[in-house]
Amino acid sequence: MLNKLSIRCYINKIRCHQHDYHQVVLPLHGLLDIEVGERSARVDVGEAILIRAGQKHSFRALETASFMVADMNSLPDRLLTSSTFLLRLNEPMQAFLHYAQRQLETQANAALEDSMFGLFYLLLDQLETGHKLDKRIDRVLALIRGKLDAPLDLPLLSRHACLSQTQLKKLFRQQMGMGIQAYIISMRMEKARALLTHTDLPVHQVAEQVGYLNPSAFTRRFRLHFGDLPSRY
Repeated sequence: MLNKLSIRCYINKIRCHQHDYHQVVLPLHGLLDIEVGERSARVDVGEAILIRAGQKHSFRALETASFMVADMNSLPDRLLTSSTFLLRLNEPMQAFLHYAQRQLETQANAALEDSMFGLFYLLLDQLETGHKLDKRIDRVLALIRGKLDAPLDLPLLSRHACLSQTQLKKLFRQQMGMGIQAYIISMRMEKARALLTHTDLPVHQVAEQVGYLNPSAFTRRFRLHFGDLPSRY
C-alpha cells in the first residue's frame, strides 16, 4: 500500500528489483548495503536512502537489522529534482522514527497511520541531502548538537574527532560547506528561535541554553542572524 510507513527486515542475500513508486528506507537497527543505479552506499542508523520510481536497486542486510520503509506516490519537489540518494536525519526525524516504530509495533490504527505519514512527508522535506559524512565529522556534529549550552572550542572538538585543529577545520569545511564556528552559531540561533517560539522561557534563560551567559551578547548575535530582536518572539 502506498503512502504508508512499515517496518521491514531483509535477508543477508543480494536482492535486485525496481518499482513504479518512490521509496525511502531508514535503518532503525543495523546497516543496509545498497546499490542504486551505478551508486552504492552502506546506510547506517541516522541516515536514509532515497530510491526514486523506476530506479533499479540491489540490497542486502543482516536478518537482525530492521528498517522503517516509506512507499510513496510522490516526493517533495526539492528531493524529486535533486540527484542525491543519501539523506542525513535531523533530531526531529529521529524522534519521529522512535515514536512511529513504537506505534506500528503496538497498534493498528489507519487514521493515525495516515497522519503519521503526513508528518513524515513534511519532516522528509527538511532533511539534508548530500554525500556520506566522514565518521569523525559525525562525531563532532553529535557533540555540537548535544552541547549547545556549553563552550565549544576548537581544541575540544579536534580532540573529540582525533584530528589536529588544522585537519578538523579543513575536513569540516569540505564536508559541511561552512566553517565550524559558523555552523555552531547557526545551530545555536536556530535552537534559540525554536525555544522563543514554542516555550515561555525568558530571553536570558534561552540565551543560557544556547551557550550565552551574557544576554546582551546573545541579543546582538540573534539580531545579526535573523534581523530581529529575541524579545519580539
